Amino acid sequence: MIVAKKFFAMIESMILRILSAFLAVSSLALAQPNIIILYSDDAGYADFGFQPNCAADMKKLTPNIDRIAKEGARFTNAYMAGSVCSPSRAGLMTGRYQQRFGYDNNLPPGFQSGLDLKEKFGVNHLKSLGYTTGLVGKWHLGYPEEYHPNKRGFDWFYGLLQGSRPYHEILKPSAHRVIQENGRITKEDGYVTDRFGDAACRFIRENKEAPFFLFVSFTSPHGPLQPKPEDVKRVAHIDQKRRAGYAGLVVSL
Repeated sequence: MIVAKKFFAMIESMILRILSAFLAVSSLALAQPNIIILYSDDAGYADFGFQPNCAADMKKLTPNIDRIAKEGARFTNAYMAGSVCSPSRAGLMTGRYQQRFGYDNNLPPGFQSGLDLKEKFGVNHLKSLGYTTGLVGKWHLGYPEEYHPNKRGFDWFYGLLQGSRPYHEILKPSAHRVIQENGRITKEDGYVTDRFGDAACRFIRENKEAPFFLFVSFTSPHGPLQPKPEDVKRVAHIDQKRRAGYAGLVVSL
């Protein structure tokens, strides 16, 4: 009888330890949620269906984005620190007003500098907490090797260094417009927005077991206005050619 009591007490103790360990792991997982930022480029505030004041010609064009807004939280008083490509990314990456470190303007193509190397990125802090970090899409924060995303805190980079490029295949893309994967040139194959979306999904699948941070920096709807034929059909109700081209790029998101 005494042996049985000791046995059951031991089993009870083991179960409690297992439950405690499980709860500790669960708490850690909750404390380290996966973080994904979907970043559009040059999109208008009123050009998404979930906005109360959405432009009439843009309604019902972004159902997937609208669903994210409906099922999540909307921050209606959140503003970008800059109105153009590179400075806005500098503010987002550092968490500081980019004017404080002299980063007010876009980087011209081939410029031999970038965001000050002394500035720390938020992804570096996440890496110290055990996060795997990824960047898909547009970089535009420095072209020389020392400014490369892999040198600034991103474990994985799939995208282009420059601010924009054609959406379709380029016969001979420049070094800063070619889409690369961690410095390796990739094949020119497919529509750019789709390629970035597929790459983001691949990163999520490959890192789903551990906490990760993923910054998906689409070039769309930044020019050139080159929507896919199937997206052009979605915006056939828009008569103005440039507006329709822009709307087609928004649809591709």
